[in-house]
Amino acid sequence: MALWTPPTNLPAHVLAPIQQVIDRIPPAHLLDPQPGEVLHPDEAYNRLQDYAFSKGFCIVTASRNAANTYVRYKCIHHGKETRNWRKLEEHASKETNREKEFTNIHARGCPWQMYVSYKGVTKGK
Repeated sequence: MALWTPPTNLPAHVLAPIQQVIDRIPPAHLLDPQPGEVLHPDEAYNRLQDYAFSKGFCIVTASRNAANTYVRYKCIHHGKETRNWRKLEEHASKETNREKEFTNIHARGCPWQMYVSYKGVTKGK
C-alpha cells in the first residue's frame, strides 16, 4: 500500500526527486497525526515536518512556553493576514513609520495547526 500519491498538478521533472525524498521518510511519519500520539519532544517537529512535506506544505513553530511543555506548530501560510506586531502603517510614505511598501504576504488562509504538549515523567514511576 502506497502511503504517498503525488498531486495531479505536480510537474513530471520534479516527481522523481520528491519521490526519492518521500521514500527516505519513515512510513509512520506519512500518516496523519493522531490525538494521544506519543512523541519525543525532539522528534515531534521532524515527524510533523515530514507529514507536512508529504501533503505539500511546510510548518513553522508558532509559539512555545518558556518551560517547553507545549509547542504550537502551524502551516507557514496559516491565517488570513500577516501579523503586524511592530504596528507599522499600511503603506510607506515620508509621514509614516514604514520604510518600504509591504510586498511579501505568507498568510493564505491555511487552517492547519497542531498543538503539542509534553508531560513530564517522574523517574521510576
